Amino acid sequence: EQPVFLVRPQQIGAVQTMGKQQQHLKFPLPTPAGEVAVVAFNHADWAPVLQAAMPELAVKLDLNRWRGQTSLQLLLEDQRTTGPVVEDARVSRLIAPMFAETAVYVTFNQQLRENLTGNAAGQVVSAHQAQTMDLTDQTVVIVDCPPDLATVTAIIQNAKTAAKLRWLCYSREPLHQAGMPNRQQFVALYQTIRQQAVNLNQMGSQLANYLRVNNEQLIFMIHVFLELRFVTIKGGVLAPVDEITRADLTQTMSYRQRAARLEVEQVLLTSSTAQLQHWVQQALAN
Repeated sequence: EQPVFLVRPQQIGAVQTMGKQQQHLKFPLPTPAGEVAVVAFNHADWAPVLQAAMPELAVKLDLNRWRGQTSLQLLLEDQRTTGPVVEDARVSRLIAPMFAETAVYVTFNQQLRENLTGNAAGQVVSAHQAQTMDLTDQTVVIVDCPPDLATVTAIIQNAKTAAKLRWLCYSREPLHQAGMPNRQQFVALYQTIRQQAVNLNQMGSQLANYLRVNNEQLIFMIHVFLELRFVTIKGGVLAPVDEITRADLTQTMSYRQRAARLEVEQVLLTSSTAQLQHWVQQALAN
């Protein structure tokens, strides 16, 4: 009788089906010596669980002989998951059926929380509540995008005994397509203002076009300059301040908040399902 080994991986690679009827599974298992293939015969039904939760694997050692090559592989005899299942249900809009299940609905936007309260089949809670309440055996739904990763990481770590973490990650106005204005665009804006005050009501769109930014980015850049006291706005006219103190624009609150939002969107909005699940599993493991 071959020995069976218990493996508790911190992560596994992409799970793929194989065979004539796609009835088998195969995935890479990272090890200090490199990746080892894991094969599960006649268990294609395990794929969703293995991809969505932190698994414990019962495996046997085996040799794979293929086209004259011999390599080590692991035969997956059984598996069980620890921690909540991570479900990618990301959406671009919210509709009523998404809130029909009894669950804990976590919202970061107060107005959204007020709108959902009484209209969802479960508790609608703030980030602070989700970080401290008992979530054992609950389905926890992350409804919208957090302001930063630290906030949602604290929720994940409090949800280690939850049954499921479902990610809707709704964002009314995502920033990732526009991104962060670059240093040259900030310099060009400041130089333009130094040369001539700008009536934003009349020339705002032309200024945005000249800088090759959209109106939202332009407003953000102006907020950064206002925070640094580089400019003033009176009657819609943007004008330079005569005496300024040299400062790092990346240290302003406006800049840091935008950078944090872009980081959130990279991890929670634009990532693949596998990347999202891996990030959540890493947060659960810490």
